[in-house]
Amino acid sequence: MSKSQSSSGLQQPSQPFITKVGKFFEGLKENKLLGTKCKKCGTTYFPPRVDCAKCLTDEMEWIELSGEGELATFTVNTTPPESFSKYGTYIIGIVKLNDGPPVMTWLKDVKPEDVKVGMKLKIEFIESPELGIKYSFVPVD
Repeated sequence: MSKSQSSSGLQQPSQPFITKVGKFFEGLKENKLLGTKCKKCGTTYFPPRVDCAKCLTDEMEWIELSGEGELATFTVNTTPPESFSKYGTYIIGIVKLNDGPPVMTWLKDVKPEDVKVGMKLKIEFIESPELGIKYSFVPVD
């Protein structure tokens, strides 16, 4: 996927990509996690899709997801690839949202030894000069 600079200097996805799921990126700017839901069969998707994989319709609607859920599984990466080496050890998890599909994400503000399947997590939105607006999940206090 090619990227272009926005007026703020942040990397933004190229125009053909934005036309399909642009609302997702707009939602991130407003601290909202958006997915799509099939109007025909009710299947919810994250990341958002323009077509339903279950019933093959394009009758999709945008929905706001809660951004809260429970950790389903995780891995602690102690040997990151070179492009991620500046991050050191990091944790990737799959969060089962309370109101929707699973979300793969980075976990922050938690030590690897304290991560437990089933722990409650919530979304945190972050502005990154390298990646634009992004999100991670943090433990619920």
